[in-house]
Amino acid sequence: MRFLTYFLILLLLLTLSCNNVRHQPRDGPVSDVLRKAGRIIYVSKTGSDKGNGSRYYPLASIQKAIDIAAPGDVVRVGPGIYTENIVLRSRVSLVGSGADVTILTSESGSILTANNVFGVTIEGFTLDGKDSAQYGLWAQCQHIQSRSKSHSPTMIIFRNNVVKNFLIDGIHGEYVNITIEGSTITSIVGSGIRLFRSFSSIRSNKISFARSGISLQDGRSSIHNNTIEDIHANGILCHFLTSAVIRFNRLTRIGVDGIRCEHTSPVIRDNYITGAVNGIGCYAEETRPSCPKIRGNIITGNKRGIYIDKNSRPDLGREDDPGNNSIFNNEEFAVYSESKKNIPAIGNWWGTPTPDQSRFHGRINYEGNLPSMPWHRVKEEDK
Repeated sequence: MRFLTYFLILLLLLTLSCNNVRHQPRDGPVSDVLRKAGRIIYVSKTGSDKGNGSRYYPLASIQKAIDIAAPGDVVRVGPGIYTENIVLRSRVSLVGSGADVTILTSESGSILTANNVFGVTIEGFTLDGKDSAQYGLWAQCQHIQSRSKSHSPTMIIFRNNVVKNFLIDGIHGEYVNITIEGSTITSIVGSGIRLFRSFSSIRSNKISFARSGISLQDGRSSIHNNTIEDIHANGILCHFLTSAVIRFNRLTRIGVDGIRCEHTSPVIRDNYITGAVNGIGCYAEETRPSCPKIRGNIITGNKRGIYIDKNSRPDLGREDDPGNNSIFNNEEFAVYSESKKNIPAIGNWWGTPTPDQSRFHGRINYEGNLPSMPWHRVKEEDK
């Protein structure tokens, strides 16, 4: 009899253990965010909002987990499809079980909203608007007191996510300091990424099938190592930026300009641009010209390599700082300039040892051309 009692107790304990295990989120890769978490609050499709958010009694709602979290906590979301419009809080991060298995959806508004938040990481999700929601992530902060990036807190890190099927923008930010990296953004009616008066680092993303790939207005940005393809209008649009560095990006099959500079003068270096109307387009008003510094790029297979309107004056290379660009095999012109000013374009490769004068329109100084195609760093890891 005693043996039977012990056996029944053991069976009951095993049953409870199995029930608890089925609620646990899949561990997946261990994020550095989890390692630094004050507390981990678990969410699972088999959880309940009557739970305490522990590993064995997870919650069912991501928003509930955020609401009960303390600063420094991390919400760990298990595999499944979650239909929510989520409002983020400062210093409460979200970590999914991987973008392939952790899907956030909504049919209206924005899936993630960040209003005046800082210290938030979002990692390991698919955001699917189902061609009904407007934004994947909508972020705004009115507390940036200084225009110097060094004095602005890093507010949002958006990393290793998939964003797809939105009616306006995949990621939309106003007055934010944001890092976007390692993510795939596709099937967007507006811009894959659109930022206004923001500080941003946009690195190692893949953006496709959008009206514009990256649209930036009036801010500071570092745009590195992205792949942007199958874009209806502009691959990267820079409008009134205080400063920007655009480097190691690959832009393919772009409807208008691969990189479009409007009243701004970014550094454009070591990019590969093909399949656009203009590889690089420069546009400006007389009072604020576009004067980008263009170095080390491969610009080929476009209608025009570089287009320059009458008020712009890009720097394609000087005697003491040659361009080292390879601008060749573009359909109509290597450089088409409407400016009445001389455009410096010294030290570039134009496809032949002796440049074809018919491939240039306007006052282009292409003396000191390179006799052969230079070696290019078109990926950040190239040495």
